[in-house]
Amino acid sequence: RSATGPHAIVRHRGKIEAVRHNARKTLELIAEAPAAVTPHGAFDAFLWAFVGGAPRLNRWSTAKEMPTETDEAVAMTKALKARGFKFVGPKICYSLMQSCGMVVDHPVGTPEWTAASLRLEARDG
Repeated sequence: RSATGPHAIVRHRGKIEAVRHNARKTLELIAEAPAAVTPHGAFDAFLWAFVGGAPRLNRWSTAKEMPTETDEAVAMTKALKARGFKFVGPKICYSLMQSCGMVVDHPVGTPEWTAASLRLEARDG
């Protein structure tokens, strides 16, 4: 089954090609700095710099209050595009930040928010 076409999950060939292109750009970014930058390397440090190096626990009352993009996501987008990444925008970058735990966007009081709050509290001592 083809990765592109009318029955594929991704119908835009450029998006498929961007995956390989962005992987190469990621490797270039990793090669720029020694692995000692963080325990996980230069790309890790690059991404976490947009949230000050630590997870951000947001305090939304409802899911409707949550943004789809932030100033930090816009800055990440600009930095990635400046490095030649393709098909990156503020919404995609903010989704990455959410999925990686860079920002916690569960409404206050939900089990997910409480668990994240306890993890971050234990982490900070």
